[in-house]
Amino acid sequence: MNQCKSEHVAVNTARYKRWVTGILMPGALLALTMLVQGITPWWQVPLWEYALLFLLGSYYVTSLQRVETGMIAGITLLEEPVLEVTAGWYFVPRFLMEIDWMPAHTLQDQFPGNPEQISKRDDNLGLLPNEFRPIRAMTAPGKPEDGDDPLNTRLALEVIFAVRWKVKPGGFFDVYVKIPGRRWEDKVVNIRQHMRDTGETELIEEISERSPFRVNADMHLLNDQLKEELQTAVGDWGIEIEEARMQAPDFPHSVNTSLADISTALAQRKVTETKAHAEKQRQILVSEGESAAIINLAEARKRESIARGEGRKEEAELTGISGEQLYAGEIAIKTVGEGDLILGEPGIAQALGIGGFVLKRAKDAAP
Repeated sequence: MNQCKSEHVAVNTARYKRWVTGILMPGALLALTMLVQGITPWWQVPLWEYALLFLLGSYYVTSLQRVETGMIAGITLLEEPVLEVTAGWYFVPRFLMEIDWMPAHTLQDQFPGNPEQISKRDDNLGLLPNEFRPIRAMTAPGKPEDGDDPLNTRLALEVIFAVRWKVKPGGFFDVYVKIPGRRWEDKVVNIRQHMRDTGETELIEEISERSPFRVNADMHLLNDQLKEELQTAVGDWGIEIEEARMQAPDFPHSVNTSLADISTALAQRKVTETKAHAEKQRQILVSEGESAAIINLAEARKRESIARGEGRKEEAELTGISGEQLYAGEIAIKTVGEGDLILGEPGIAQALGIGGFVLKRAKDAAP
């Protein structure tokens, strides 16, 4: 027999033992008396002894109560808590003592209700049986430091949270005495209502200080605060909160559609910006390429001019004429035409004269 002692409500276990001893004593004495009389023929034993033994035996047998695995129970004597027990068989004298059960395992509830129990209709249409209104919380406006995230704005959120909880070992009579209701079925309704009200108040208060973007970012912190608040609210009732968590906020359909449009617009803007940046880079590269080509061409012409000058110098040294006369000859050839035939010294002189004239004009035109 495992016995537990409540942390808050006094449990008078000694009184339970005294009463059980007093109730079992007559049966034990009667059985002992009949045992001593065992050598006496049965028909000589008074009939009342058999009747009394039958009545006491029936009372004792029907007073045995079983606590199933996964349950905890409390025994009261005339409404006074006298014993808290776990799974097993216990003597609970009829008409004097009562036993009540509660689950020892962890329970899980979702608030304001399961998805199919949350009303999606207009509030002015009322609620159907076993239907709950959604928990609505208005967020704070967005903050500049959170950037241009689509959720960085003010919205009305529909919130759902789940709680895993159980009756603490030794907490049976805290629940039994402090929570209204005669049976567990009545008490659990009050427990769940209190947890719902506490959780709703806490989440509305916390969400009102955050933008939707910040609500998502602080989800872990919100869950810790929710668990702490619930434990404070029901801890004195003998209830232990194992876990409390808020599910991802549910946005109305119109908001989801708007967010999808915003996301699409942002994506398109990013694509446009990327294309513009790529085109800008392409133009820069083309411009740089054209500039480099012009510079390279000028450099090539410069080198070509230098090479020609050096070639004329070498040619002039070999022929014994000045570089100016040689250059005039080249001009004359280009002017007259490489395919034209110039006969005799007069023709040559004439061609050289033309070349010299072009060369002189070029020098005069030079700055």
